[in-house]
Amino acid sequence: MKLKNSFRMQFALVFVALMASCILISILVSNLLLKTYYRNRQMGNLEEIFDRIDDRLGKRTFISEGTIREELDRMSANYNFDICLFDRLGGVAVYSSDGNNKKLVDSLSSYIFTGEDSTARNSELVKEEDEIKIFRTENEYYDTVNYDLVGVLRNGIYCLVRMNYASVERAARVANNFYAYVGIFIILIEAIVIIVFLRRFTKPILVMNEVAKKMANLDFEAKAEVSSANEIGQLAKSLNILSESLEQNILELKKANSELQVDLEKREKLDEMRRDFLGNVSHELKTPIAIIQGYAEGLKEGVNDDPESRDFYCDVIMDEAAKMNTMVKKILSLNKLEYGEDQLEISRFDITNMIQGVLSASEVLADGRDIKIIFDDKTPHFVFADEYMTEEVITNYISNAYHYVADENIIRVELKEHNGSLRFSVYNSGSHIDDDDLGKVWEKFYKVDKARTREYGGSGIGLSIVKAIMELHHRECGVRNIDNGVEFWADFDCMANISTAGKEERNDSDN
Repeated sequence: MKLKNSFRMQFALVFVALMASCILISILVSNLLLKTYYRNRQMGNLEEIFDRIDDRLGKRTFISEGTIREELDRMSANYNFDICLFDRLGGVAVYSSDGNNKKLVDSLSSYIFTGEDSTARNSELVKEEDEIKIFRTENEYYDTVNYDLVGVLRNGIYCLVRMNYASVERAARVANNFYAYVGIFIILIEAIVIIVFLRRFTKPILVMNEVAKKMANLDFEAKAEVSSANEIGQLAKSLNILSESLEQNILELKKANSELQVDLEKREKLDEMRRDFLGNVSHELKTPIAIIQGYAEGLKEGVNDDPESRDFYCDVIMDEAAKMNTMVKKILSLNKLEYGEDQLEISRFDITNMIQGVLSASEVLADGRDIKIIFDDKTPHFVFADEYMTEEVITNYISNAYHYVADENIIRVELKEHNGSLRFSVYNSGSHIDDDDLGKVWEKFYKVDKARTREYGGSGIGLSIVKAIMELHHRECGVRNIDNGVEFWADFDCMANISTAGKEERNDSDN
């Protein structure tokens, strides 16, 4: 079947046009820039030859050595440059690559005594750098254009290195003509090859196109009969397999679409959580950063010059930085827990001994306050849990109690059996938490008393970490208001059944 706008013809035209464009652009660029590029390259070679002569001669004021003359002859022949050396003090040329021809000597003498080549029709300075000058000269008698580098070597000898620009133009013209002829030949050959190739390439595609049309009409009996073993043949086999399996996979596709919808909803929820998370982090970091910036600017501007004030400013900056560091560590820990990066390492350990250790380490939080800590249980209580994460739960609860204890200044820690589990609870005297806030204390960055939380450097993440750890253990935790205070609790498994334990629905009044 012939198509009005066939892929074969379009591809051939585009390919040939692209090849032609590339070749024409190459020829155009070559015509415009090749001579300039070649000239600049040769000017660079002029400077390179001058430097090599200077390095080779050093401080010699004569070059009677045969090896030096041979090397100069070799440089002149390899680069197609003329070289002339002139001793101004002696008034003689010590070397000239053109032998008995005095043209180079006359030109160099003219440069030395007049500052230009008076033997040329026109002399133009095109570059001057350190001890060298490069001139463009036109010689009317010889009808040539030269580029002359003139400079003084370290030994005081004057040096002339000449490049004949006519050779550059001839080389560029020959190269451009060659590119044009080769380009035309390549375009013709490529056009023929691509047309022949595309005819064989598109025939099986047309066959598969007919099969695809039948499949669109739900005719799955059609098969693409393509015998080639290349990618087109593989595509035909894949099309046949698709035709055979498409009908029975329709139901699976619907199921996959349903699962995809669920995944999209989860993704939207994660995106929303991520936006909230970033917003909360930005909000929490804004205040300490502003404080650090303000006190740092005060130090820089010398608001207070006395040592006590400077120490106070530095202490504030260090305190705020420490708070930010602690908050970031807690954020990273919570992130690992929520995304399942931390795995449980269940072991059997004495939680009583752990609580005593945490209480001893937390005494510094009392900060001279008259706080009474009650923990009279000395009986070992063994639980099955992740020891490190359990210590994190205990530390967060006790730290929270230290910061919010008030009135009678009592903190009471208890361990007791509760519905087959071991309940760990921490009570602190003080104000109750509003009923509306009880369920929100586990949310990230939520603070019941923001002013007080800010005072001791809290981030509102500790209880979120506790919640995530308990969910990872499939155990419950909670908070309740009791007489003259607040109690936080968490249940731990005291039997070796944590691998099968699930979250239990608890209707106990304590919850």
